[in-house]
Amino acid sequence: MKKSQPQGKANQVDYDHLNWLLVRWLVLAALPPSILEEKWLVNSYKFLNPSIHLWPSDKYRTVLDEVFRSMREDVRALLEQVSSKLSITLDFWTSFEQIYYMSVTCQWIDENWCFQKLLLDICRIPYPCGSTEIYRSLVKVLKFYNIETRILSCTHDNSTSAMHACHTLKEDLDGQKIGPFCYIPCAARTLNVIIDDGLRSAKQVISKIREFVIELNASPVISEDFIQISTAYQEGIWKFPLDISARWSGNYQMLDLVRKVDHYIFSCFQLLRIRIKRKRKFLHFSTNVFQDKT
Repeated sequence: MKKSQPQGKANQVDYDHLNWLLVRWLVLAALPPSILEEKWLVNSYKFLNPSIHLWPSDKYRTVLDEVFRSMREDVRALLEQVSSKLSITLDFWTSFEQIYYMSVTCQWIDENWCFQKLLLDICRIPYPCGSTEIYRSLVKVLKFYNIETRILSCTHDNSTSAMHACHTLKEDLDGQKIGPFCYIPCAARTLNVIIDDGLRSAKQVISKIREFVIELNASPVISEDFIQISTAYQEGIWKFPLDISARWSGNYQMLDLVRKVDHYIFSCFQLLRIRIKRKRKFLHFSTNVFQDKT
């Protein structure tokens, strides 16, 4: 009889390490811990290894809070070692849930004359989201990192609320006789407003070109048709921008595209836009037919 072969050791899986990798994924992807409770995601892990064990969402929240507190303490310890004055930048946006947020970024020049930058906090500005609420949230962040007496300047967007909040901060610093403090609007934001105003007359043309570029980048078939048509008209090689955003840079690229268009290539645009509309109508018709059959 053949001797029985010793069974190899089963592969040991470090589930804590796996869960810490998931924590890193949640942080980098900015996802809520509840996503790990999604049924199909859990089933996918179970398919790879039936004995796999994921932490409950409450533990992920606890771990994320601990990591966040630890990172804040590291940043505070780092800022204590900085001997120079600090500058801060404020940025504001509204989420899909209509929640008003403010990010506070800190910049300085180190001993080697190298530019350094750190994100200090992302604050939720309470209702009514005015200058008073912005000022209180900003002071809270500065006091947490013990830098309220070391601020040299503040850069903000052109909103009235941010300007009034910085004005109040300047009055406080001047009253404490800490030193000079200035606040200035963001140059990029100002440039964006100027260019948007200059492109107002060409807004409709730019929007049509942007719509065309979006469809062209998304459809290999339409892209191939455009290449064939432009080759037939001897228009050379056209490289369309991937940035189709409504920022000033995206608007400038769309306007630059319009500037290069002549009579023949404009005919290509019109022809392909007709194809795009027909494609949309066909997809809409197919969807309705499928829904009716269902």
